[in-house]
Amino acid sequence: MDRPVDRGRRIVLVDDQPDALESMCALLRIWGHEVQAASNGEDAIALVLLHRPDVVILDLKMPGMSGRELAHAAGFDAFLVKPAKLDELRTLLDDAPTIDARR
Repeated sequence: MDRPVDRGRRIVLVDDQPDALESMCALLRIWGHEVQAASNGEDAIALVLLHRPDVVILDLKMPGMSGRELAHAAGFDAFLVKPAKLDELRTLLDDAPTIDARR
């Protein structure tokens, strides 16, 4: 579970629960990813525009702009039910193309 990935991804992680946000950030960084964190949809949009992530991981049930609204606005390729199984998350991240590869 703690083996580094071959290619780290730029990830924006969005969750309104501070403990979940902090622990998932730590895990993703251990896996070798660059992570920017937001606790609400508005901050997430700013991070997405600034950092152009390869992957956005977000909680769907948040106050204000929900993750569902954010996902609908941005479009999404896959989803996992929270709490996500780590092996499924790892597989999705390992298989996700980078922004640079999509150009």
